[in-house]
Formats: sequence, structure tokens, C-alpha cells
Amino acid sequence: MKSLFTPALLLSILLGTLGGAFIYTLYYARGLSYLSDDPKACINCHVMNDQYNSWSKSTHHAITNCNSCHSPDNKLAKLFVKAINGAAHSYAFTFNQYSTPIKIKNWNAKIVQNACLNCHQTLFETHPKVFDNKIHCIQCHKDIGHGK
Repeated sequence: MKSLFTPALLLSILLGTLGGAFIYTLYYARGLSYLSDDPKACINCHVMNDQYNSWSKSTHHAITNCNSCHSPDNKLAKLFVKAINGAAHSYAFTFNQYSTPIKIKNWNAKIVQNACLNCHQTLFETHPKVFDNKIHCIQCHKDIGHGK
């Protein structure tokens, strides 16, 4: 007697289950919102509420959003960074593998540094070590974008 569960049927069930779980997770986590520049996408996860609330009270609130500082200007690079960070954040937040308070990773700090330099070039004439990458702006001004 032939088994009802052929390899093709088992593969279809497996792919259907994985695909359904992915679609549900994307819906539940409001995954498409991360493709926008809306800062509220950052608070889809409660872990980022403090950062969002402090940004909304900061001087940067009126002139910039999260992506302006945390993503490169180049559209392709921006999507790449958002995808890498999204995957890392999803893992960290799902499995409770993040530090409290949240700390920026080195490669993300470089992106923020470039954003600071883009907007505030004229201010850095008095800080040559910033241009030499010996210090990052957020070392001294860590609460600027996320002011208390």
C-alpha cells in the first residue's frame, strides 16, 4: 500500500507551514512599516519606547527622524542596513538577547557619526579629532538625538 505522505506532499506541508508562519509574523510585527521613514515603526517593539519618547522631546524631533541618523543616505545601502538591523533586532527582541539600556553597535555608530557630520559640518572645524575618527560625536553628546 502506498503512503499518503509522499515527499512532495510533506515538502508542501512544510513550506506552507513555514510560509504561513512568516506571513503571520510579518503581519503581527507590522513588518512592512519598517520600509517607511515613520518613526513610529521603531516602537512596534516595546523595547524602543524610551528611545522614541526621548527623541520626541529632543531638539532633533522637529528636523529629523530615526532613519536620518540611523541609516545611510544611499537608498540601496539604507535598505540593506534596515534589513540587517531588522533581522538582528527581531532575533534580539524575540529571544531577549539585548542589553539594557540598549547600546549601539560599532558599525551602526559609524552610520550615526556620518549623519552627524553631514548635518553639522560647520561645527566640526573646532573638533578636528572628529574628522580624524578618533572620537565619535555620540561619545560626548550621547543624549542629543534621544534627549532626556
